[in-house]
Amino acid sequence: MNRVRSIANLNGAPDPEMAEKMRLRMRQEQAELYLKHFTTEQLQALLDFYKTDMGKSILESQSRVSDELAGGIRLVSGEAKR
Repeated sequence: MNRVRSIANLNGAPDPEMAEKMRLRMRQEQAELYLKHFTTEQLQALLDFYKTDMGKSILESQSRVSDELAGGIRLVSGEAKR
């Protein structure tokens, strides 16, 4: 089954429950990778940085970049179906 279709409801719109499950799974995977590749001190430094105004600004920008990347992936996957 097409993975994109498996997370859509009958109308073809994203299934909010499945999307939330995927977000949580991705966060879990990300946390495991951070633990694998960063020391405790590095992680604390990241947390401290992201509490600053600059850190908050960068997180907001990263969120927009991620959203745009996801949109591009949806566009490409939609084109591939044609």
